[in-house]
Amino acid sequence: MGNHDFIKGFNLTRSILFDMDGVIIDSMPTHAHAWQLACKHILNIHISKEFIYQVEGKTNSVVIQEISEYFMKQITIGRELASRVNERKNQIFNDNFRLKAIPGVIELIKKLHGLGYHLGV
Repeated sequence: MGNHDFIKGFNLTRSILFDMDGVIIDSMPTHAHAWQLACKHILNIHISKEFIYQVEGKTNSVVIQEISEYFMKQITIGRELASRVNERKNQIFNDNFRLKAIPGVIELIKKLHGLGYHLGV
């Protein structure tokens, strides 16, 4: 089986691949809330929603590094503390997240499907 045998029969010019987080599902408000609470509970600092939106899409470890750099005169975030912030952020996110589609995306997906596009996530 060749490297591309799995796509035989698909018209790739009529295919669209969607990312889920932030494209189909609106999870950023919950991520921002989780980061704010985790930083308040573990680090005793206030992180603005604007700051969190600026680091949107980065891994948790990179976000924690950027928080450390932003507040470097006030806190030092070592490996253990970073792990605690990460765990708390994920726990808050998982406890509070409710599926909510980006406005208009459901209609767009239905329209594209109706037009014969191959869709994937």
